[in-house]
Amino acid sequence: MSKKRVHELAKELGLENKDLIAHLERLGITVKSHASTLEDHEIERIREDLQATSPRQVVEERIKTTVIRRRTVRTPVEETPEEKEEKPEAEKAEREAADRAAREREQRVAAVAEQYRSASPAKRMAAVRDECSDRGGCDPLVLTGIAEAAANDGERKALEAYSAKVRKEHALKAGVPERELFARMYEKALLDQGLNPEKVTATGKYKTTLTVRIWLCSRQFLYDFEKGTIGQQARAAGFTQVECAGGLEGWKQEL
Repeated sequence: MSKKRVHELAKELGLENKDLIAHLERLGITVKSHASTLEDHEIERIREDLQATSPRQVVEERIKTTVIRRRTVRTPVEETPEEKEEKPEAEKAEREAADRAAREREQRVAAVAEQYRSASPAKRMAAVRDECSDRGGCDPLVLTGIAEAAANDGERKALEAYSAKVRKEHALKAGVPERELFARMYEKALLDQGLNPEKVTATGKYKTTLTVRIWLCSRQFLYDFEKGTIGQQARAAGFTQVECAGGLEGWKQEL
């Protein structure tokens, strides 16, 4: 099974995008839009849930005089008159809410663009940097508005590229405490296993390298780390590399 986008799975299941998204929310699976990608285990969970909640009936088909084929098929659920009346109203309210949110986003971007339109290119670039500083929230709508205020396409592209860079750095910086905590927890896990590491730390500018000082450091140690559950957890925490050192040898592995 391969990953699918929401709209691809909806088409395959014979559902509307919005109905599948609503079903995902009931299962606690959050997606941003119909273009979001679903993981294999999420797809499997959706299929199982739909199969479990869909009414079924057994259909018999006589193939030969003494042979009968039985198969289970889904029974369409007929909507009550009340449900049919409520559905258009609910869809209308949903569309209105989506349109209202889109207008609010556009108004926010336009207001920011107007604020910075008369500023110099240098000030607009500085505004992007300040928005993603420790004091700012790195709001994508603000960054889009600053880019919209550019004097020409060249400056707009430069602002967009710089915004992408500082947003990435902002996210990495925000994840530093989590990676430092991960390093301490992994060190404790190794100690509990009796492997007695000398030290496990998060290193690098944004603490994206997990450094393990341990006597059994080897290529195999890093391979097992990268392929195992601990490697998945390290990637989820934002680590991009793991390295180990033991004695005179040291090895590195990209995550």
